Amino acid sequence: MKFAAFLCSAMLATPAFADGTATIDLPAGPVEISHSSMDFTATLTAAGQSLNLESAYLPDVIGTSDNSVLIFLSTGGTGCPGTYAWVTREAGGLRATEPFGTCSDIGELQQTPDGPMLVMPRLGTTGTAGYTLLSDGRIMETELGLKSAGVSDPTDADAWIGMAAYDVFSAAEMEPVLLSIMSWEQLEEVRNSSVVSGETMTAEGDWIAAGGCRPHMCNEERSGIAISRKTGTPIVAHWSKDTGGTLYGTPDTAVPNRIRSLLAGN
Repeated sequence: MKFAAFLCSAMLATPAFADGTATIDLPAGPVEISHSSMDFTATLTAAGQSLNLESAYLPDVIGTSDNSVLIFLSTGGTGCPGTYAWVTREAGGLRATEPFGTCSDIGELQQTPDGPMLVMPRLGTTGTAGYTLLSDGRIMETELGLKSAGVSDPTDADAWIGMAAYDVFSAAEMEPVLLSIMSWEQLEEVRNSSVVSGETMTAEGDWIAAGGCRPHMCNEERSGIAISRKTGTPIVAHWSKDTGGTLYGTPDTAVPNRIRSLLAGN
């Protein structure tokens, strides 16, 4: 299956909050997409046939593969931001898959031997899900679990430089280390509240640290991690608007300013 270039960044963007139209050029011909905010309906049209899908906003176009286009269907909410659907133009008109996904609007489109796969985190639990468009039009869901970050020694703080906090929290090799200082429920909480981040693990004195926040709730919940360059032991910070700051682990030197600021809600 030929895999077309992405029509947007591989990391999915937040859908535009407006009516509008879009045209997707596929080998079989164009597909027109329009949206009506009156009835929260996205209409896709090709070869004289129309197909309606429920979406709060004009769907984001994520990418294409052969005569299929992947779109994001927004719910307009934050608990479950949206789902995805592949729409295929064929001789008889248009065909769409059932909406699928984990409710996350953060993911990556990859090519696999079975077809294009959308990979995304599961919300509210650990793990990663993959959704592959098969040649017969079906969607195959695969549990991908935790991936290794490729760090041979998780206590080597400098080895984590350049990674996002969520990637550290979710790395297979870091999980046993983190579970030595916090419970499974607490680890799940900091993972989910560090998904969004514009920073990566950087050096701050004796520490390598970074933080992130919960999607669509950055003003309400955040988490961060710092790893000691002296001992390799981590400390984890969690802050929420309701409960304030919590620190897991025992720092061997003064808590770095990045984590101190996060615990204070700044």
